[in-house]
Amino acid sequence: MIKFFRKIRQKMLTENKFSKYLIYAIGEIVLVVIGILIALWINNNNIQNQNKEKERFGLIEIRDNLISDTLQLDNNLKHFKNRQGAILKTMKLLSKNDFNSKDKDSLFFHIMSGELFLNARFKSNSVGFSNMVSSGNIELLSNNELRKKLSEYYLIKNDEFGAYDFTITVSRDFQNYLAPLLANNRNVKKFFGIDSPLEKEFDVEQLQSAQLFGYLVQLFVIINTSSEESMELKNDITTLIEITNKELDSFEK
Repeated sequence: MIKFFRKIRQKMLTENKFSKYLIYAIGEIVLVVIGILIALWINNNNIQNQNKEKERFGLIEIRDNLISDTLQLDNNLKHFKNRQGAILKTMKLLSKNDFNSKDKDSLFFHIMSGELFLNARFKSNSVGFSNMVSSGNIELLSNNELRKKLSEYYLIKNDEFGAYDFTITVSRDFQNYLAPLLANNRNVKKFFGIDSPLEKEFDVEQLQSAQLFGYLVQLFVIINTSSEESMELKNDITTLIEITNKELDSFEK
């Protein structure tokens, strides 16, 4: 093709057809410019398609992460309900006036079952969002509202989830207070096969104290706060999932 155009130019020059040559040269330049513009358009179109695909893939990963967060919060809400039930059962058992050996065993094994002390934790799955930030693709999110809400969720909301941490602190203090009161020779011998200088059975009256009931009430209230925070956070995540799904639907149009 280049040889063909060169031959035409040479022929026009040898025939002294300068005006025609000039028109031809301008036309050739226009064709080259048009070719460059077409190539740039194709290249830009390919880049835009690639960026759209990166945005779509990132949104899918973020959406799946958000769904896993709601499932994690659902499990926590079930845990909170079970733990509050265990607290109420403990308070009822301790409220009895007379304790026989069977009652003491029931109370002891209920406390030792661990339901009073097992703490729920929440850590958002931020893999998709982190990948987009680290790769610089977060700027590809065309929905500014969604980008802002995702940033608030991953960078701010999780840091404000303080009730969980407070519950863990109170649980640890309660466990440290309760452990010595549960130690007795009968159970040491049962679990470890040795005699100890401890009392034969644990003293229920020691458990029926204002301090222990205070721990139980405090835990119940804090767990209730954690449950409310979890529900509020779950609602925020559900809104994020809805916005993300709408954005993903737009890629199909």
